[in-house]
Amino acid sequence: MKKIIYLFGIVLISFSCSTDSDDVTYNPLFVAESFSPLNNSVCEGTITVYQNGIEVLFSWGEFSSNPLGITYTLTLTDLGTNTIQTIVVENGVTSTLVVLEPNTAYEWTVTATNAAGDSIIGATGQFHTPYEASTNYTPFPATLNTPVFQATVAAGNVVFDWSGNDPDTGETATLTYDLYLGTTNPPVLHTATIATMNSTVSLPAGTYYWFIKSKDVNGNASYSSTRTFTVQ
Repeated sequence: MKKIIYLFGIVLISFSCSTDSDDVTYNPLFVAESFSPLNNSVCEGTITVYQNGIEVLFSWGEFSSNPLGITYTLTLTDLGTNTIQTIVVENGVTSTLVVLEPNTAYEWTVTATNAAGDSIIGATGQFHTPYEASTNYTPFPATLNTPVFQATVAAGNVVFDWSGNDPDTGETATLTYDLYLGTTNPPVLHTATIATMNSTVSLPAGTYYWFIKSKDVNGNASYSSTRTFTVQ
């Protein structure tokens, strides 16, 4: 009889433990609305002579109504070299300092992850770091919209569409673009000094590569990434 009571007690203890773990809940995640540096801006930064760079403060809104236990991953991409670095910020902290290269265009986004492993990615922004000796900044590398990467499109008129921005006030409207297009990589110059952010080209079947060179009125230029697509 003692053995039966003992085993029954163990079963009750095990059952109560399992129900406690089932009651654990995690706060849902949502995308924060505030981010700094602002998109398409020249960010403010502190020149750090000893580190030979620009110290930039990144900050964002909370991704949860209860931020404790939230881990944020800041992903930074150098748009000139496509070099990517990630910084992990734990315990619900919503800011961090990062030393970056001066006079450089970057893209950044923040991913929030809760204790359950759920994650959500915030909006993507781009900015330019300041540089004392520069009175004019290079344009941001163009964002290629269409054709999308590895797309298949019909033969005939193909519409190339992109987005361009310049960190200098008033210069985005004055940017011009060169379309590089061809069946080899890297492609060759196809159309120079386009005043709009789109161009239509008649193409036969084949595999093509393209990128955009952005130019400002001061002779500064930047280059987008290269995309490939197929015409059938």
